[in-house]
Amino acid sequence: MTFLRVHPDAPEPRQRSSPRIAQLARLIEDDIQTRNLEPGDRYHNAAEVARMLKVSTAAANRALQLLAHRSVIERRQRRGTFIGRGTHAAASPVLGRIHLLVEREFVQSEGLLGDGVLAGIHEVIPGSRLQFTFMPRDDRPKFVRRLLAETTGARTREGLVIVRSDPATQQLVADSGLPAVVFGTVWPGISPMREVDL
Repeated sequence: MTFLRVHPDAPEPRQRSSPRIAQLARLIEDDIQTRNLEPGDRYHNAAEVARMLKVSTAAANRALQLLAHRSVIERRQRRGTFIGRGTHAAASPVLGRIHLLVEREFVQSEGLLGDGVLAGIHEVIPGSRLQFTFMPRDDRPKFVRRLLAETTGARTREGLVIVRSDPATQQLVADSGLPAVVFGTVWPGISPMREVDL
């Protein structure tokens, strides 16, 4: 089991507030299904997706990155974008890294090691690296947006476990479309988040 730390002081990459990347990803998935594309079939590049959806190339690229994380598409350098195996079959449950998004005070007072949470995560999703990502005291939305941008742009598929978080954090994560669950309770009105009690 590997543990890493992220410091909340790193600069935040530029963010576009609209359109939401998860919504664009759903539109791309709808296009793939409507056209009955199969794994291995060629798909549009970021510029073509941007024209199709009438969005910026950067937004289209981030949506394609998210779909690559979900194995819906495969992006091959200098060859193009192809339909992945996640389109018609369940994507592999293995995540390269799982961020445990938690307040440092919670870990110190409640713990996560002694109550079997980490062992439970590793049992359900074997082969993943677990990373404690501590929430800063100030400007949490900025920190969460930066983390989500990094997670979406990572080379391996990544996910999040949000430990007893505030509604704004849960909403940002839910809107991202990344694989994520809440350890604790999902705030009312936030979907499609799931809660777990390991």
